[in-house]
Amino acid sequence: MTTETPQSAEAEAALLRAVIADPGRIRVLGVDAEDFWRPSHRRIWEACKALSVDGVVLDQVTIQEQIEHSGEWNGATETALYSRITIGEPDPMAAEHYAAILQKLTSDRKMLTACDLMQVAIYEHEDRIDATTAIQDAMQPKAARVVTPKERHQKYMVTYEERTPPYLPVPIDKWAKQSGGIFAAGQTVVGARPNVGKTAFALYMALHLAKLSYPVLILSLESSAQELYSRLIAQASFMEHGFDGHRLTDIRNRTVDPAHVRQWSKWISKLPLWIEDRFTSLPRLDSFTRAMCYQHKLAAVFMDHVGKVSDRDIRGESRERQTIGATSKAFYRISKDCNVSTVLLAHLNRQAEGQMMPTLAHLRMSGDLENDADEVIMLSRKDKSTNWGQFTLRKAREGRADEGFKYAFIQDYVSFQNHSNQEDFDD
Repeated sequence: MTTETPQSAEAEAALLRAVIADPGRIRVLGVDAEDFWRPSHRRIWEACKALSVDGVVLDQVTIQEQIEHSGEWNGATETALYSRITIGEPDPMAAEHYAAILQKLTSDRKMLTACDLMQVAIYEHEDRIDATTAIQDAMQPKAARVVTPKERHQKYMVTYEERTPPYLPVPIDKWAKQSGGIFAAGQTVVGARPNVGKTAFALYMALHLAKLSYPVLILSLESSAQELYSRLIAQASFMEHGFDGHRLTDIRNRTVDPAHVRQWSKWISKLPLWIEDRFTSLPRLDSFTRAMCYQHKLAAVFMDHVGKVSDRDIRGESRERQTIGATSKAFYRISKDCNVSTVLLAHLNRQAEGQMMPTLAHLRMSGDLENDADEVIMLSRKDKSTNWGQFTLRKAREGRADEGFKYAFIQDYVSFQNHSNQEDFDD
């Protein structure tokens, strides 16, 4: 096994030749000085970058003057180095290729450093958040090249022919028909008043996705993991119609056959579904979620709920509002950086009490939730005893906004299905 530092002098020199021949490419490559392993190459890159802004021709004289101005020119050594770099025919069209090589090597070096930090944290029993952040930074993608129109066409046709949907599937048919489902690699906000059933709604969606082999993370800031797990067992019994023809009657009923509970629990344990209830601070939630995305290739992250997030760096009278806004933006970035759907549960304000079709103005404490969301869903019920509710899509990237439908809420299983006209549903 090699222990050499990941680096390539040849790729660094080739990239420098390319940008000296075509300085305009410097601005679109996304390359930083840290992507060069050799200090002398870094100095030449920084000089080229600075000169290109001013529109100066790049050659040995102008680059030497720029480096001398910074006080880092090393006389004959730097002159000889520049001469070696310029040997060979420059290939500006291959600049993106060399840039991608250097960025990959930079990521490898960062990952090695992050692993060292994690090893120290483990053996020294220290907080691992710094190491997790370093891993997150190492795996952060950098756009090294522009996608050509032809490549965009080819990518689109592959998606079209495979009919890859821009959303994650949901178990409520009317929702799927109206907007397609949970927006893929985007942010969904689910708003409701307390005790309407938004936690049960999120769990039901998460269980459905996990059953279809979509890896899902549930961040619970309000209920314990044990409480959520018991609800999942009740939902699983409703969703799968039981083992050997049996269903659970009610997970809260102590007379339920323990053997059935054990079977459902074992079934859930095999699903790609994680529940985390230890964190409430935004920095920890951010780093933990990113680490889980990288490790398990998550398809969706559910947070219950944004009003419970804390951030000690935010102070003042509007602390709650700012924290909700910061949480919304942090998880919006996660959705884009990690290609994962984020679903944030949020409370509606008191003015939404009794409203069967709440509006965006009823979102509590923060307009950022509305601004950052790709879709906003409102859930409402007349009261806790009502066995039906109203689903309203108030914002949508795809589908029809400001439309909705009634859904049935199955109390015994804390589950959902399409509303019917049967007598046991009080319209």
